[in-house]
Amino acid sequence: MAGGRRLWSAVAILSFGLAAAGWLLRASALHDVNQAGAQADVVATALQRLLASLSAMEAAERGFAVTGREAQVKALAAAVADVDRALGTVSTLASDLPPEAPVESLRMLVSESLSGSRETVRLRKSEGVDAAMRRSVSDENQVLADRIRQTVQEVAASA
Repeated sequence: MAGGRRLWSAVAILSFGLAAAGWLLRASALHDVNQAGAQADVVATALQRLLASLSAMEAAERGFAVTGREAQVKALAAAVADVDRALGTVSTLASDLPPEAPVESLRMLVSESLSGSRETVRLRKSEGVDAAMRRSVSDENQVLADRIRQTVQEVAASA
């Protein structure tokens, strides 16, 4: 009789231990999912900040192309600094992203966009409003903006 109780006690303890282990594994998996979700949210926020900064940069670039006012150049410089900070944040977060995340492509596209803004300012100062506006509203600029948005979506999807 005592042997039977011990056996049942051992089975009960073993069952309880297995159930507890199962719950711990589920909780751990849920924690991992929550952390992955939090990381994706942080990356998404950084990417949104980057897109907003690029939009501000484009607005300041076009403002300068049209008006030639130095205040627009200052706004452009502030937007470029914001773009650099946002891209730095994305790059820092990229170390936690899978290797297939196209962060390097995003860096190159943003660099191309920054160069284009500098070229627009140069054209406005040296050749006038028409040359600057042609460059600012060109199809190439639109294609570049579309490629940046697409690459941002790809980076976000890989987070």
